[in-house]
Amino acid sequence: MSKNCDFGFQKQPSFQYNPQKGSFKSWLMRLTSWRITDQLRKRQKSIQSLRRETQDTSTGTAGIDRLPDPAGLKLESAWSEEWEQL
Repeated sequence: MSKNCDFGFQKQPSFQYNPQKGSFKSWLMRLTSWRITDQLRKRQKSIQSLRRETQDTSTGTAGIDRLPDPAGLKLESAWSEEWEQL
């Protein structure tokens, strides 16, 4: 969060501090709360999109990981040949 601490401060020549409207500390705390809430919303959206991507398959594995390995087929046929010889 410290990397995103641009609170939008700008020197405003017409700014007049009025303690009756609220303290700077309260404003800063509220602004920080809003920023934290925004970050949590962004993270929640990215988590939901990742979940949707993995739910597209019944196994939850990527498509490339579900393709058979061509070298594995040779191993399987060699295994079968040796098994039949026994």
